Amino acid sequence: MKRTHGSSGRWLALDGIRALAVLAVVGVHLGFGFTQGGGYGVDVFFVLSGFLITGLLLDEEAKTGTISRKAFYARRALRLLPPLAIVIVLSVALDLTATRGGGHMLTAVPATLFYVGNWVVSFNSQALGFLGQTWSLAIEEQFYLLWPLVLVVPRLRQSMHRWLPWAILVSFGGRAIGEVFIGSQVSVWTPLRADGLLLGALVAVQARRGGLPSWMGRPLIAGVVTVVGGVLVVRGYLAKDGIGLFVIAVCASTLIAHLVLRTDGIAARILSVKPLVIIGRVSYGIYLYHYAIILWLEGKNVSGTQVRLITIAFTAAMTTASWLLVEQPLLRVKHRFGRTELRLPEGSIVDPDPDEVDSGSVRLNPEMP
Repeated sequence: MKRTHGSSGRWLALDGIRALAVLAVVGVHLGFGFTQGGGYGVDVFFVLSGFLITGLLLDEEAKTGTISRKAFYARRALRLLPPLAIVIVLSVALDLTATRGGGHMLTAVPATLFYVGNWVVSFNSQALGFLGQTWSLAIEEQFYLLWPLVLVVPRLRQSMHRWLPWAILVSFGGRAIGEVFIGSQVSVWTPLRADGLLLGALVAVQARRGGLPSWMGRPLIAGVVTVVGGVLVVRGYLAKDGIGLFVIAVCASTLIAHLVLRTDGIAARILSVKPLVIIGRVSYGIYLYHYAIILWLEGKNVSGTQVRLITIAFTAAMTTASWLLVEQPLLRVKHRFGRTELRLPEGSIVDPDPDEVDSGSVRLNPEMP
């Protein structure tokens, strides 16, 4: 039987999901016809992030009686900022040598560093230039700036299973209405794009309460949501409609719920194949490093095939170097900022490195009581 967790207990299937998400995003940026809706991969990232980070914070509170916001923000800074600094330097260099598509760095660099790029592109879609992919990072960090403050309030934390569904509907409904009366730019406004993060959080909450419906554990459910999500990514249906963003987020959250209930099911085994796990582990670097080189090459009138080959090679090299020389050493430093366990139903314990969670990793530790 295919192992769904590594020798260290790492829950490999979640890495598999992240791999598919980042491949979809890169595919649409490279113009592959079979990823017309590849942008939906961003919403899969949101759902995974909401599930993992919310679960981590809830379990920290359950174990220690508190949530250390200082440690949380420090861990995220150590995980996210060093690779981001590298891609900013790279993008500035490319911007200075660009034949066309440059001239954005005076706006793009501060917007990226202060995580407000989503608001900038809502008014000017080209404002971030070679850093255009960082709008999604801005949404996440704005969300997590406030989310721990919500979770430390006992009444809000204890009633999350009741108010989260309403918050999800408000976020999605506000986006749908905003797109009609304002335009598509509202889809990058943080309150109106938080439904994916909140859906992931809801799965985490329900998992701890034993509130996940048993039908979500059926193999048929995993098959249906995978097919629906796959069709959206491949064909791009609803790609310009906020409904599609919500549908893909529902598919992702349902698949995660299925994996929680069936950690050794067929879906978990498929998602745990080694190539997907490897790509998933380094997906943050892939997401960061591929975009600028694509735009720079296209500005040089390089042919489509050459753009794809050079981008894949460059991204692989940059991601590998970043992972080995920057990200892995800093993962060890982050241990100093605390460690907790992520508990799932039926006594399963997920033992994450606190902010390997930020890169989508989870560890199952079957030896713990």
